[in-house]
Amino acid sequence: MSVRVTLRNNRKQRKVWVDSDVTKFIPEKLATGLSQAETRVLNRVIEHGSINVNECHRLLPQIKTWHSVKKLLMRMTQKGLLIHKHRDDIERDPDACFVLPERSNKNGNDA
Repeated sequence: MSVRVTLRNNRKQRKVWVDSDVTKFIPEKLATGLSQAETRVLNRVIEHGSINVNECHRLLPQIKTWHSVKKLLMRMTQKGLLIHKHRDDIERDPDACFVLPERSNKNGNDA
């Protein structure tokens, strides 16, 4: 006697679950109106702690150029979604990355 099991990977449902999870880590007022790309970036940073431009470029293949990905990350920094960690004493920091800002309260009610 043998038993055959078929596992299916429901990518659509997994994506909805992962994308909705970001609201637990950033204030609701910042989470509203996020693009799909911004949500994916935030989920990656939540899961791994940081992201650099090359990792983001691999994460978002629909964005064709490295420079466009960098612009996306810098816009997210301007919105207060990310912090750009880099050295100021060199022009191109190979260790530069983007991280979540420190928050005193995850509901967006910072003191």
